[in-house]
Amino acid sequence: MLKGRILEFPKPVYRVQKFKNTMFFQEGNRIWTIDKRGVHKFFENNKLFSGNFCEQGFWICLMEKTGSGEEKFHDELRGFDDREQILGVMDDFPISDSEIVDNLAVVLNCRSENIAFSAKNLENSETYTIENAPIYNFSVYDGFIYTNDIYEKIECFDSQLNKIWERDKGKVNYSTSPLAMPMPYKDSVIVNIGSDDNRCNGEILSLAKNSGDILWSRVLENDISACVLVDDRVCLAAQGQMVVLDAGSGEILVDEPSGFEKDTMTEGVCFDGNNLLFINPRESKIRVFTADGKQLLQELKIPMPYMPSQDAQMIYRDGRYYFPLELADMTLGSACSGLLILEKSDNGDGSVVIEKWPVNSTVIRLENETGEEYYHVLVTGETLDDVLRYGEIKLQEVISARGSHNLSDERRNEKFNGELLFSANIDDLGKDAEEKIQYMIQSVEDINRRWDVRSGNGEHEISVKLAPLPPLP
Repeated sequence: MLKGRILEFPKPVYRVQKFKNTMFFQEGNRIWTIDKRGVHKFFENNKLFSGNFCEQGFWICLMEKTGSGEEKFHDELRGFDDREQILGVMDDFPISDSEIVDNLAVVLNCRSENIAFSAKNLENSETYTIENAPIYNFSVYDGFIYTNDIYEKIECFDSQLNKIWERDKGKVNYSTSPLAMPMPYKDSVIVNIGSDDNRCNGEILSLAKNSGDILWSRVLENDISACVLVDDRVCLAAQGQMVVLDAGSGEILVDEPSGFEKDTMTEGVCFDGNNLLFINPRESKIRVFTADGKQLLQELKIPMPYMPSQDAQMIYRDGRYYFPLELADMTLGSACSGLLILEKSDNGDGSVVIEKWPVNSTVIRLENETGEEYYHVLVTGETLDDVLRYGEIKLQEVISARGSHNLSDERRNEKFNGELLFSANIDDLGKDAEEKIQYMIQSVEDINRRWDVRSGNGEHEISVKLAPLPPLP
């Protein structure tokens, strides 16, 4: 029996990965670690755009806007133990994804008009770049780089981006996520090459890593929405169908229906050696099967307001499953994302619960002299990280529930003038608490301005001001 808990965060959770026996994930401008004791902040930078862990440390992409509104990027490779140590720099190159193996840094830039794909030798700083490359998925293995572009080719490059071989696909990848990443396996590389224009006949290939010769091929009836290599098995989700292949031969080991209706939304699949898990985003459910897919052992329902994140991959590490969640319905008054953690339990009912917040929070509705209404959000906690994390969530909850973007007339407050006060126990949280809370407030204003979320009647922008914590009665 599996049980689940959801950790809540104010910004989207992504890039969940294990590095040096620790689980990491990114949430907005913060990188967190997670263990059995809880969640701990690993790195924070107000300009953090993305962060990716690798063998020698972690890449951070910092972004700031100039006075004219232009986005400027600065990329650094930081040390893992000494996070202030800069091991390498790549300026004006916003990293969308990266991987470092044996002093070879491979980075992908999907933010410019022309997609750029680069390799950098960290020992001599030599950099090689391919411009205008429609590459979204790649992997580095044994000194070679394997790519899977959207429309045409699977390619293999050396460390200087000299092409070793290429193979035409003839099919389209509808996924630009890690679900379509080339997967090195022994002397081969396994690739989900996509499907035809009708999203049928999804195909997966095993290619010789040195030549690109086809070792085996398997064509399914539907599009392959998830493709995961676990030990010697290739686990696939194909619009309601669970398929497991032998990675060496392509032999079909499992071909069973998941019980969900055929669905073009990106499904998820995971295998832990004993159980096969299938994730359906539309129904927000996870089904647990025996390894052969023939017996349903358990069904877990993800509670509202959450649903599985699209194009996210469930990760199984050290007896736990990790899966990012996104908001399913903005009208419910919640404005945060989540990280779902599943683990085995001999007790309980096998349900998924939202973890209780380690803070105290209160929202007070007030009225000014003109009859307009505004809100005062009060949050107190033992640590600054908790106050920042849940304070931002609480502010966004009020704004999404009472502001202009709520489509429910019963929840949107036409009298809400867009103004909020925020108070916290600043004196208990350290010398830089006020500065960090002010930055959190600014980020709340910025994101609502970016999405044009306004007051209840739509006439005013969202404005948040820091206020002293009222005395206790």
